[in-house]
Amino acid sequence: MIIAAPTTTTTSKATGKETSTGKEASTGKETSRPWEDYSSSSSEEDRCEVKPSKRVKCGDNGITRRQCKKLKCCFRHRGHGGIHCFHPKPKAKSKKTPSCHKEHMIPANECKMEHSKRKECGYKGIDESECKRKNCCFDSSVPGAIKCFFPSSKATSSEEHRKSTASSEEIEKQKAPAPAPAPAQKPAAAPAPAPAPATTTTPTTTTTTTTPTTTTTTTTTTPTTTTTTTPTTTTTTTTTTTTTTTAKTTTTTSTECSMSPGARVDCGYSGVSESQCRNKSCCFDSSIPNVKWCFYTQSQVADCKAVPPGQRTECGSPGISADQCRKLNCCFDSSISGVKWCFYSSSQAQAQAQLQAQAQAQCSGPPSKRKNCGNPGMSANECKNKGCCWDSSVPNVPWCFARN
Repeated sequence: MIIAAPTTTTTSKATGKETSTGKEASTGKETSRPWEDYSSSSSEEDRCEVKPSKRVKCGDNGITRRQCKKLKCCFRHRGHGGIHCFHPKPKAKSKKTPSCHKEHMIPANECKMEHSKRKECGYKGIDESECKRKNCCFDSSVPGAIKCFFPSSKATSSEEHRKSTASSEEIEKQKAPAPAPAPAQKPAAAPAPAPAPATTTTPTTTTTTTTPTTTTTTTTTTPTTTTTTTPTTTTTTTTTTTTTTTAKTTTTTSTECSMSPGARVDCGYSGVSESQCRNKSCCFDSSIPNVKWCFYTQSQVADCKAVPPGQRTECGSPGISADQCRKLNCCFDSSISGVKWCFYSSSQAQAQAQLQAQAQAQCSGPPSKRKNCGNPGMSANECKNKGCCWDSSVPNVPWCFARN
């Protein structure tokens, strides 16, 4: 025979809550309960305070207190509809407070560097708050310079990352001259002082990179080859200036770029870099603040000024900005009203005239034999951009038609 331990139930007059004593209360062992998955500060007794009408039955009819506790449920003698064993109330779920983003404070000395050495950290038009959220430096006091840039401690790492993600062709070009410097630098050390006066006397001959006399001072390793190439090499000092050509495009000479800062004509656009400027065969000088750093050479300025205002050939579309015009390598002058502001230079206009003459010859012929090349409602620019001919002077025939 199994004799259950005696249990007594008492009711508190102050609270009206029932408490039990016996083996279940004296063991002191803690058992896991299904409502402990929630985080709350309410006690177990509070979770059992459920209105009789809202109690959810736990177990069968006639269940004892001990059996109810084994099911980890609440037990009350008084209940709605005889429900003495019922499920407790669940705890409210805890809410995690979001952590605030803290901006990394960059030391001021890491943002002090030359303007030409700044590495872009953001994008064009980025504001100061967005730039600092990227843990980068921000300085908009210098016009034309990069505003959002990496600090000095991160500039080297970003440059290494950029090189590691470069194309395989660029990596081969960078690695190709790596094994060559050891043998090439030793013989080049002796003739190095010889071309120095040549570069200073006639720097305008940088375009003569294909002349054979350049090999006498730059690539040859023995002095005897100078007598076999040209006996007059002592007088043709201009050929030695080709050693200064290091960029992909022809390097502009000092005489072409020598002009007063106020006479500079803008060749670039806002935020143009030195490499982008020189790729347009323009001059770059960032040593003077608050002036144009990327500007046309003297010959380029003369080429633009050689076109009379009334004879300008439009380059681009009406309403084009100065930056958009210069990206097309065209001239821009908004000082005269009633004429085209973005136009081809004198040399470009001649090339355009030749192309137009060829196009006009291909577009000539009887109007009745025209073959439609466009769609109804197509504009002249849309037709020409499609490579077709345009002529709206003759009615009842296609205005946009194929070339001969």
